Amino acid sequence: MGELRISEKKSRAFTSGLPQCLADAGVLAFNVVSGCPVDCHYCKYQTKDPSRADVVHLYTLLGQQARDELASLARRGSLPNMVLFNTVSESFFGNALANRVAGEALEALFSAGVYVNLTTKGIMPRSVMDIASRYPHLITVTVNVASLSESFHRLFEPRVAMPDDRFHMIRRLRELGVPVRGRIEPLVPTENDSAKDLEPLLARFREVGVKDVVVAYLHYGVDVANRLARRVSRVQTALLGPWYRGPNGETVHLVDKEYRKRKYTEFKQIAQRYSMRLLVCACRNADIYSGRCFVMPAPIQGPEKKKLL
Repeated sequence: MGELRISEKKSRAFTSGLPQCLADAGVLAFNVVSGCPVDCHYCKYQTKDPSRADVVHLYTLLGQQARDELASLARRGSLPNMVLFNTVSESFFGNALANRVAGEALEALFSAGVYVNLTTKGIMPRSVMDIASRYPHLITVTVNVASLSESFHRLFEPRVAMPDDRFHMIRRLRELGVPVRGRIEPLVPTENDSAKDLEPLLARFREVGVKDVVVAYLHYGVDVANRLARRVSRVQTALLGPWYRGPNGETVHLVDKEYRKRKYTEFKQIAQRYSMRLLVCACRNADIYSGRCFVMPAPIQGPEKKKLL
């Protein structure tokens, strides 16, 4: 990781930067850090300001700030239906202070009765898993593992926790009664999107008790292409580029629609053999699918809702 800068508070603990499918669903986003310590080479979110790519900001009072903002929202009757935790960064990168702040923020959300969709490629510490285990009705943890291949991780996400460690974490979360989903993203043409790549990966998810897995292809475009060109070999970028070329030679965001449709059908058939459900991220595939792949909280009615608020 690059430089870690410690501050007290953000301007706001909760933001509205969300996937398109959740824009009108009463959902907010929450990130423990600004910048991302795992800094995957394909990450579109880290293309916004390349000059700050090696700087991560961690906010020591963010847990209390989250509690204060939730109290204010509750007084106005506008608590979010759900919070997405880790939308553009990774909280669990082995830093004790970041782990503490993440735990405090989760406690604040659960105390307010707010449902949490937490996505991670990192390793949640036991202290945070224990917090989640006390509120299994208010959380879904989504663990992203794009590939079992060591070469894929060295090439595209060298700072991410190894797959075996993430699967061990999933097993522990399931033992604690915490709902867990899988995510396989990004799928990269010829790198990790063949049946021989997907089948053993789905089998590992199923082995640790995961039945639902969300998939999506790499979201490319000029910014990601330039980022990859600075970080991986010329041979690799030359191989990847043609998959993301439009009819006039322009760089596009998505692999060919018909190719994705064929692949998603193939992956769903593999998942069925393992008694799993494979969902395609609609935001990454708006030309094929509509709807949401997120777990939405069940509506809370009557006295129970008043008690939570």
